[in-house]
Amino acid sequence: MPLKQQITVIVMLIMFILFVLNLVRTRRLREAYSAFWLIASFGMMILVIRYDWLIAITNFLGIVLPTSTILLLGFLLIFAVEVQVASALTKNHHAIQRITQEIGLINKEIDVLKERLDKSTQSTEKS
Repeated sequence: MPLKQQITVIVMLIMFILFVLNLVRTRRLREAYSAFWLIASFGMMILVIRYDWLIAITNFLGIVLPTSTILLLGFLLIFAVEVQVASALTKNHHAIQRITQEIGLINKEIDVLKERLDKSTQSTEKS
């Protein structure tokens, strides 16, 4: 890979890493999710610096061009992110469902207590 391309990609990766760190700093991204993006960024940086490793991976996988290997790795990264997001959504769905049910039970209990209070108030007024 030509030096100019290496420098361009490394600068872009450093900017992306700083962007992710800023999202964590401003609490718009949790640390657990940032680790995934940082590992992927550092992995890509290693492949840019050690281009011979990218060639070796390309040859090992039987792919013709290194750019196709990068595309494959990108698809795998997107797939992994999709699985992670789906897992988090499922977990949140179950938590929301449980909380909604608890709120329903609490509201029912409040209604029962209000009825008891009304009955006791009415019976005290009659006396």
